[in-house]
Amino acid sequence: MNSLIVSDLDVTEELDREAMRAMRGGQMTGFAMPQFPSFGQFKFGDGVTIGASQLINQGLNIDNVVGMDTAFATGMRSTVTPHQSANNSITLL
Repeated sequence: MNSLIVSDLDVTEELDREAMRAMRGGQMTGFAMPQFPSFGQFKFGDGVTIGASQLINQGLNIDNVVGMDTAFATGMRSTVTPHQSANNSITLL
């Protein structure tokens, strides 16, 4: 297989570390994703197994340049109200 399309995978397919390492793409050239330790799977009673890795990374840059290179101006206003939100959740039924 020369290429992998997500629709090629079965819904229950699990890829091991070697299979994930063989996949390429989705990253900018020269940019390395940070490495995080693997915690494996957590085991609960009654045969329930859960394993999850989650990461949220956000950045925001705002430049507000109202009135630059303006002389003798009045009544200029600018309102900037940035908002970012993120949520990770795992529900065990």
